[in-house]
Amino acid sequence: MASCLSLTSDYILAFQFSNWYPSSTRVSPESTIIRPPGNIFVPDGSGDVFAGKKY
Repeated sequence: MASCLSLTSDYILAFQFSNWYPSSTRVSPESTIIRPPGNIFVPDGSGDVFAGKKY
């Protein structure tokens, strides 16, 4: 049986837009991050995490 992948916070954060987009801008379409309106429920602990510069 295949072993389960360990999902660490670093592994998951690697998929965050601000982590992969800077190294892929030449091959990615121009992108804009749209923040949800203030009445959207966001669970505790899921706030903004910036890994680099803002776009």
